[in-house]
Amino acid sequence: GVEALVDALKKNEHVKKINLHGNQISDGGAKRLSELHLRKLSLSCNKIGSTGASFLAKSKIASLDLSANE
Repeated sequence: GVEALVDALKKNEHVKKINLHGNQISDGGAKRLSELHLRKLSLSCNKIGSTGASFLAKSKIASLDLSANE
């Protein structure tokens, strides 16, 4: 899940853009994803609420799509 993805991406800093549209990612997953240093992250159509959005807003992600979440 998100845990394994974040762990892998922390080891591979060449990935700068990720589209995780429609993967049922919740606030906990959003918190983990906020640890990444990405240029662009699409998380549209997931299950991210205000708590997860708050973590992502404080992240170093330059471009973030949170449309159609909870």
